Amino acid sequence: MTKDDIKRRISVFILGLGLSGFGVAMTTQAGLGTTPISSLPYVLCEIFSFSFGTFTFVFNLALIFGQLLLLKKEFTPAQYLQIPVTLLFSCVIDLVMFLLSGLTVEAYPARIALLLAGCVTLGFGIALQVVAEAIYIPGEGLVRAIAAKLKKEFGIIKTVFDSGMVTMAVILSLACCQAVVGFREGTIIAALIVGSIVRFFIHRLQPVREWCRASRLEQA
Repeated sequence: MTKDDIKRRISVFILGLGLSGFGVAMTTQAGLGTTPISSLPYVLCEIFSFSFGTFTFVFNLALIFGQLLLLKKEFTPAQYLQIPVTLLFSCVIDLVMFLLSGLTVEAYPARIALLLAGCVTLGFGIALQVVAEAIYIPGEGLVRAIAAKLKKEFGIIKTVFDSGMVTMAVILSLACCQAVVGFREGTIIAALIVGSIVRFFIHRLQPVREWCRASRLEQA
């Protein structure tokens, strides 16, 4: 892999990372529940009154540890770069949440529109990270590791994984808050469609994938 390849992959990855953070914030700001992958951090921030980004960072550290347990020797030292990536992703979420804090969406159709826009933005951001083939944020990295081990399509495992996160978040919120926190119809919608959105964009981002590999292909 040449330096030019690395620069291209990093640029695509950073764009995907920013879009993913923006998508998470948009769906949460819609007020119809947060995204499935963010449901546990959201419940934790409600319980302990820390920022959404703070618990996103802590939660993602746990996902990195999960990858380490799953991949073992296949978990390369470069994958530890997910830690600073997670920090950046968490800061993006807190920043966008702050920027959107003044946005008031009352009408239900407008909330649905904001939710769907957030899901599309999130799915596109994740797809960019996948085709960049650089570093993944821990949630996507763990899904990718599970998909590789099970030899299943990334988007399918993503849907199953997100559904599992929602289930655990509901159980935790009921146990600690005596109410369902951060889970509404928007969470279900996101759980059902984000994986499909990721698959849709991955199949159409082949030119971006080839651009990231351009130097290697030219040498061949």
